[in-house]
Amino acid sequence: MFDHVTIRVSDRAVSEPFYDALLGEKTLDSPYYAVWGDFSLAQASEDLPVTRGLHVAFAESSPGFVLDPDGNSVAAARDSRIEHLRIGVDDVEAVARFYETLAPYTGFVRAEDGRFEGPRASLRLTDGPPTEHVHIAFPATGNATVDAFHAAALAAGYHDNGAPGYRPIYNAGYYGAFVLDPAGHNIEVVHYND
Repeated sequence: MFDHVTIRVSDRAVSEPFYDALLGEKTLDSPYYAVWGDFSLAQASEDLPVTRGLHVAFAESSPGFVLDPDGNSVAAARDSRIEHLRIGVDDVEAVARFYETLAPYTGFVRAEDGRFEGPRASLRLTDGPPTEHVHIAFPATGNATVDAFHAAALAAGYHDNGAPGYRPIYNAGYYGAFVLDPAGHNIEVVHYND
């Protein structure tokens, strides 16, 4: 499963009602994020650009999909739990190696059909057009797992995007680390110390 997936939107005032209609009542509405279960959105900025080219399907999705105001495809749902993500990349094998290397920390392992399967969710990498600027977080069982994820990513040559540590801006016990996958997406492993 994903801990959370965050997209950046060009106009939060336009995108929020779209996702409200699709997913129902928010689980958190703050100045920074609107959250529905394990999916959230935030206003894009110059430093944090709009997410584009993502496909997300939620549990109990209908067979069709709709486009959000920024052109991401979303399978209509009755549940805000993310069932699967599809991400377009320029080099599927390079990005797949990233997820294979970090599988012990994310819980997502490569299936025979090339998808990455985790508990109750999956991630599919497809040849272009590239998805841009998505944030994917995976849950950890403790701070040591977060530390090990970050160390393994750096040892494998991946780029740091935030060393392990507490992030009280999210909540007092939030302990996470961030790295960039080869496609430039912000990948996190997080543990909540209650």
